[in-house]
Amino acid sequence: MPILKHILDRFRPAQKSSMPVARAFLRGDDEPESGSLPLVNPYQQSAWVYAAVCAKAAKIAQIPFRLSRAGVRRRGENLVTSGPLYDLFQRPHPRLDRFAFWELISTWLDLRGEVFLVALDADGRVQSLTARPRAFPVRSLLVLPPDDFQEIITDHQLTGWRYQPGGPYSPLPGAALLPEEVIHLKLPNPFQFWRGMSPLTVAQLAVQTDYASAQFMKGLMLNNADPGLIVTANSCLSEHQMEQIYAALRERKRRPGAADRPLFLPFDVKVDKPALRAADVQFLENRKFSRQEIGSIFKVPQTILGYTEDANRSVDEQQSLNWLINVILPLGRRIEAALQPLLDLAGPELSGWFDPDALPEMQAARRARVDTAVKLATLGVPFNDLNRELDLGFPEYAWGNEQRSQKPEVRS
Repeated sequence: MPILKHILDRFRPAQKSSMPVARAFLRGDDEPESGSLPLVNPYQQSAWVYAAVCAKAAKIAQIPFRLSRAGVRRRGENLVTSGPLYDLFQRPHPRLDRFAFWELISTWLDLRGEVFLVALDADGRVQSLTARPRAFPVRSLLVLPPDDFQEIITDHQLTGWRYQPGGPYSPLPGAALLPEEVIHLKLPNPFQFWRGMSPLTVAQLAVQTDYASAQFMKGLMLNNADPGLIVTANSCLSEHQMEQIYAALRERKRRPGAADRPLFLPFDVKVDKPALRAADVQFLENRKFSRQEIGSIFKVPQTILGYTEDANRSVDEQQSLNWLINVILPLGRRIEAALQPLLDLAGPELSGWFDPDALPEMQAARRARVDTAVKLATLGVPFNDLNRELDLGFPEYAWGNEQRSQKPEVRS
């Protein structure tokens, strides 16, 4: 019995006195193994989440944001190209350019399902978006973390927001803000009326599975693709002999990329090398499936992420155009609606809109529509009708209602 107790004590894991670990065990949380990091921030730790979120943010930032009067949304017509509002969107904050501004809005929508913007004047004071001052007072816009906001509900009505920054480096001190002092853009949440629902909430399981697969791959590569050894003794070994075996096994292993050394044990023991199971070998296929699942939740095709093994050029171009039309442009419309109170503060009949015609995908699509219009024009369809039906983007011409059919000459 003393010998058996000694062997069990040798192989019993050391007890941890850390109370957070004990509380996590009682909650049923998984305890990370030594040397691995738990999945805390998927945006920083998951390659697929980072790629999908950055792809959408970079695309929306590439689209020029136009300002126009009287609700006109055509290039070159009633565009606002100067003034304080124009300068504001060219440089939303002294420490934030316009590209980072739109990228932050898209990123927070994907990570938290909502985004909070606060307008500041030249002195750094928060401005109300319902006031009607003589001059446009907003000089900068702040994109603040949604985790630092808490809604204030009184009699089932939103009466304010409590902003509590998580650290001393926040660009705005903690304060209680009125609803008209905050631009709150959110995705629909059927379970919480006042807050948005993040796609990351749905993708959490797929992200955790992919992260565990990546950790398995990391451990396997650090161990030179060796799953380890099993040493079996025919008799009970002394503590000194066991230490010799441990030392020989440690001496055999070398750094990653270097060959393992031969192993010689001067004892009556048997060394077995376990083989990888089929489930362990197929983790690469599992990672591909996780990548597809995460991309579908964030509405980003694999071709946008750079994986084109299953697509040709024509499919890739069409998929990029569909992604732009069905995902990016609706995201832009959502942002436009959220920023409208800020534009109303600058003046009546002002509108801000993303101009997708400047993108290469939309230009290629327009060229295809023009080719179709040329073919229909030979059948006698007036140009103004083609311009309206095919959305060619041309103005209305006085001669555009005339039918100009090019009929072939009949020779006798």
